[in-house]
Amino acid sequence: MDGGVDSTVPAPRPVTRPVTRPVTRPVTRPVTRIGALARDRLGPGVRGRVHSVFEHSANLDCGGPLVALLAPGLGLHPFALMPGGGLPRLARGEDFAVDAGWLRFGSGQSVRLAGAAKASLRPAPAVLPQEALRSAILEARPLLEGSVLRGVLDPQGGDADAPGLEAAGAFLRAFAAGDEGAALASGERVLGLGPGLTPAFDDFLVGAAAALAYLPRGRAGRRRRVIRGLAERAEHLTTRVSREFLGGAARNMFSEPVLAVLDALARPDAAHGRRAMRALARLGHTSGADCLAGLLGAASAFESAPRNERS
Repeated sequence: MDGGVDSTVPAPRPVTRPVTRPVTRPVTRPVTRIGALARDRLGPGVRGRVHSVFEHSANLDCGGPLVALLAPGLGLHPFALMPGGGLPRLARGEDFAVDAGWLRFGSGQSVRLAGAAKASLRPAPAVLPQEALRSAILEARPLLEGSVLRGVLDPQGGDADAPGLEAAGAFLRAFAAGDEGAALASGERVLGLGPGLTPAFDDFLVGAAAALAYLPRGRAGRRRRVIRGLAERAEHLTTRVSREFLGGAARNMFSEPVLAVLDALARPDAAHGRRAMRALARLGHTSGADCLAGLLGAASAFESAPRNERS
């Protein structure tokens, strides 16, 4: 038929152009520093998944224990590591494995573990002069604004009726007296109390444990057993992240901001102590302030304990 199309001639095929997609290049970062617990947990062959991701940190589930990745500028803690150059971009649930000195993620990113400086994060024994303690408590009170534990250091300025505050006071008295049974009972009453990944009263207990650095080794022994007992009882009473910090405290391991306060307050430079306390108090919503309340509250209780109870 005139003007028709010859059906025997195949129609030209449309030209298909390849779709270009942005390529995610594997990112390799060295670990600059790693906490002792994190180093022990990331042994050869360990596998797990990313537990949670935040703006400045991420937590890895190693099949039970956690390991945290921290952005530069945050204080290292016992179960954490710091990748150089910032955090890799991770997704919750992403797989990871430790292989030949590398922490490798399912997205292709990797973190080099070999050669990282391992930090024990244990406090050195120190002596806190009585006058320095009094000054530190006065300086710390305004830093505890917003903390439910403020009443520990400032009975007039804090909320005396805040839930858990009475038990916290009972814990400090029993802890200072070396009464293991009473300290365990009152400490257990406040485990997990308060909002957040690390509840306020757990941070308080970690701070109280840190203050043992100011006691002679003989006096600290039975009180360390209290902290170990509370860490064991915390299994079903608080959050997973908080249990890790309590577990570190039971091993006499603490974050760098806590260690900085312990060291600074024992030195004659009061300004250095103020800076260290401010840095700790700024951590988290109130976590650092809650920890500071426990540290100074316990140190004060140790000083106030009757002589016959200082054993």
